[in-house]
Amino acid sequence: MGCRVFVEHLPRMSSVEASVADHLSRLSSMEVEDWDLLEEAAAGSLEGALKEWIQDPTEDETLPFVLLDETKFRMDT
Repeated sequence: MGCRVFVEHLPRMSSVEASVADHLSRLSSMEVEDWDLLEEAAAGSLEGALKEWIQDPTEDETLPFVLLDETKFRMDT
């Protein structure tokens, strides 16, 4: 793929980002409070395609590739 991705482990629910990832992993069981959490995260430190997707979640098979391209771009700058 032409890039290296480093994964950082965050203890469960240790930050807004970790909470968002945890809740997104079980989208089918999300509750109203979970959607509020996503809205808070969208206004927080997230940016780019992930932030746009959280603001308007839709089925998008290209999202992983867009996120990878954004990651590669950040590594090059």
